[in-house]
Amino acid sequence: MPVYRVVTMTKAGKFVEQDFQEPVELAHQFEQIGVEEDSYTLRLHGEPVFKGLIGPISDGPAVVRYEAPDAYAALTEVWAKTRRPRRRRQMPIEDQSESDFES
Repeated sequence: MPVYRVVTMTKAGKFVEQDFQEPVELAHQFEQIGVEEDSYTLRLHGEPVFKGLIGPISDGPAVVRYEAPDAYAALTEVWAKTRRPRRRRQMPIEDQSESDFES
């Protein structure tokens, strides 16, 4: 059974994570407005969607994550800055002689 994690941000800019064992516990604090049906991550299908939170987001095999919009924006900015650019690795072109093509 997954842990349901809500990430919010304080006015001082610190992230606060709060874990819940059941989605019903989340429903006491946030209004459920639907269920996830379109996620590419199949295990998120059927998970609740809450008003005022972004998610559900897969955060490993045992965590379903929800983020407040300000926390989502800040975490996305941090993630974008720490991402390494992809390098294209080119394979060297080998010199092939005509004898390589003969059977």
